[in-house]
Amino acid sequence: MVQRTFCDLNVIEHSNYNDNLENVKQLISLGYTFVALNRHYGIPRKEREKSKKNPHEKTSMDEARYYVDGVKRLHERLNNDIQKLRTTNGATHHTPPTNTASAATDSDFVVPDNFRLLSRITLDIENQEQLSFLRNSSNKLIISSFDVIAVVPKCEKSFRSIMEGKFDFDIVSLAPSAEKIPFKLDRHQVGLGTGNGLFFEISYGLAIRSQSLRKYVFTNAQNVTSRTKRGAGVVVTSAGETRMDSRSPPDVANLAFTLFGLKGSAGLDAISVTSRKCIVRALLRKETFKGAVRVEKLDDCREGGEPPSKKMKV
Repeated sequence: MVQRTFCDLNVIEHSNYNDNLENVKQLISLGYTFVALNRHYGIPRKEREKSKKNPHEKTSMDEARYYVDGVKRLHERLNNDIQKLRTTNGATHHTPPTNTASAATDSDFVVPDNFRLLSRITLDIENQEQLSFLRNSSNKLIISSFDVIAVVPKCEKSFRSIMEGKFDFDIVSLAPSAEKIPFKLDRHQVGLGTGNGLFFEISYGLAIRSQSLRKYVFTNAQNVTSRTKRGAGVVVTSAGETRMDSRSPPDVANLAFTLFGLKGSAGLDAISVTSRKCIVRALLRKETFKGAVRVEKLDDCREGGEPPSKKMKV
């Protein structure tokens, strides 16, 4: 029997570094191997050029580079601290024990060998015009620096454009907060989206944090799963803000089965097999050209110090 690998593709990023580290450690102790730290970007912005009146004013590209540097520094620091836990605690194992207790102490904390921390960005699209902003150089630079790209469409026209595959996203998050989905979901459109490799997200964190808002979470979740074919293309995430918002994989699977409408093994697949497919698609988009060719930078000089020929073609 093949052992499942569990994923949580939505852990809310905090401004406080220690909160981020504790959230990641909690998920590792619960048995998750892939964790995506989610930064909410909001609405894509228009490109802003340098003003002739004020040449020292920062352009959109300057701000984008600063933004990307901040993301890289955060993830480098988190990965370094996770690696220190591996080194401090000696031998590691491929799968940590799954339990519902709080995060283990550093002395007995075990990090799986294949653990990977991913970066995720979530975009809000309120109208069709905002999708065109994604073609700007500054927005492209920001979005391409993240492993997973998620989008929250808030109008039917933008939803249709996303389903038709006109833009390269990984996850479509419908009504992640306590609000009704602002347009009617069409089974054909949803099927078109999954056929183009898109995944639909259901998050349970809000239902844990607020008892009064649970009914909205369950209603929206059932609305999404009823439009898919046996839960195909549905991923379940925590959208956790604190350690108390996360649940173990068996608990999440039970929640998906009883309250989200994911029958049979679909609930467990949503945090394992389907989530892994989403990660593979995202990394293929980021690290390859059209999912077929991996593009890597060549060194300035080949062996022997001879510079590469200008006529050389790859």
